[in-house]
Amino acid sequence: MRYLRKFNTLDEYNTALPGLETPQTSLIAEDYSVKFTPWHDSRLDEYFTIESLEDNNEVYFRYYSSGNYMGIEVSKDKNTWNVYSPTSGNGRLISTLNYGEKLYIKRHDRNYTPEDSGWDSGALWNTSNNQYSYSYFYCSKYHNVRGNIMSLLTSNDAFKTAKKLSLDYNCTFNKLFYQDTKLISAKDLMLPAVTGTENCYRDMFNGCSNLEYAPVIYLNDITNWKIYQMFMGCTKLNYLKCLSTIGTDSTTNYYNILYNTAATGKFVKAAGTTWNQSSNGIPSGWTIEEVEIDE
Repeated sequence: MRYLRKFNTLDEYNTALPGLETPQTSLIAEDYSVKFTPWHDSRLDEYFTIESLEDNNEVYFRYYSSGNYMGIEVSKDKNTWNVYSPTSGNGRLISTLNYGEKLYIKRHDRNYTPEDSGWDSGALWNTSNNQYSYSYFYCSKYHNVRGNIMSLLTSNDAFKTAKKLSLDYNCTFNKLFYQDTKLISAKDLMLPAVTGTENCYRDMFNGCSNLEYAPVIYLNDITNWKIYQMFMGCTKLNYLKCLSTIGTDSTTNYYNILYNTAATGKFVKAAGTTWNQSSNGIPSGWTIEEVEIDE
């Protein structure tokens, strides 16, 4: 059990200190008032970022199947930005990074405000809404990804507060890192959307066989294949946290999400939800824990 005791002055605190049991933290304000500031995750303010873990790491932007793909802007210093669009085959080389260098990426020529009703998926994907027409990133050497994924959908800073994907498009981040076998960690990648669209995270990390750390999923509703096969083939992955509350009772909505991952692991879910443990759902060798969700 923890207690909170108020001291009006520093002298009062110092006088009482010898009798306190393992005091932890004290705050003395000249006006004797305490102000609490809501915690803010600074990762939401970061552009989507690729961080290299090796020298001479080539970063490619490519597409599978022809379509109307939009451009992106990339920068190493957040001041000078270069514009690229994807190409087929091996893809377009957009940067070469050395160990510790970061590549910041955002949407080209598209601005939104937080008041917009939704977010356009055209930053990376064909507007045909076809999960078989997609573009994606690939690196030649080991790397991590971090920052706010929503910067891929706008050129301005509105991504920092975005919580919704556009209802006009689906497959938003479908196969974004498909078979990226050099990806190690996405632990600090923010997927802040609580309102998603059909297939929005489908196959997002499918085939990332060296991925050890996954991002947290905040979607309220996972119906319509939003996380279908999202981590399939991530053979080193042994932990996932998903705070969804709608659609969790049907394996169809998260079919093969963790298929061919580590034999044992931990899955963290929202309290009161039901997830199925099976070969196509949450692996039978994984333990399941639950957490309360702050409203």
